[in-house]
Amino acid sequence: MAGQPPPSGALLPVEPADWFPVEPMKAILLGTAPDANDYKFAAGDFKVWMLTPPVYFWLEHEEQLKAGKKKAQRTGEHDEAQNAELLQEAQHYKAVITVRAAPEFSLMFRVKFKTDFARMRLLCDGKEIPPVHPGRMKMYLSNLKGEVTDTTFAGMYTYPFDSIPARCNAVSLEIYSEKNPQEPVVHAVDPEILGRVRADFEPYRKLHAAP
Repeated sequence: MAGQPPPSGALLPVEPADWFPVEPMKAILLGTAPDANDYKFAAGDFKVWMLTPPVYFWLEHEEQLKAGKKKAQRTGEHDEAQNAELLQEAQHYKAVITVRAAPEFSLMFRVKFKTDFARMRLLCDGKEIPPVHPGRMKMYLSNLKGEVTDTTFAGMYTYPFDSIPARCNAVSLEIYSEKNPQEPVVHAVDPEILGRVRADFEPYRKLHAAP
């Protein structure tokens, strides 16, 4: 560390101490499901999602929720036991934005990932927004025999719910790969996606609004 500048005295962001309100998840259980594609975009050879607690909840339980909806359409009744179990889980989501960047895969010659993930930066008007948790998760590709043909990492970064304020004139994402760590894929985030993300946190803002 000799000769290196000291670390900044700026405080790092943290997750809120409380939980995201459960009402939006209740609406999903009753059939008002979000469209995760409205929160997704392509950035070079990466698929990126900007996930809010309701969308994250839907994606984690999509198969169960779809099966429950079909059963309700068939019988005219909701699966109360399943809904009670899911509602219990729905009470444990933090008010954070989760940015997930996953490499696309190619079907040429053999199934393999097109690139790999090293790190990413979310920027507001050119200034980096520090994440709460900058993480990676391992991904696998398998062939029809169930054999793993390729592995890589996806990025999974979380940010405070209010880290992308409306005053940002331009929000962009830089994604760096391990093979090309000096030249990131740069993508300007669609304002419509940002609007949806901000709107999803309105129940949490109301919960903490001054009386």
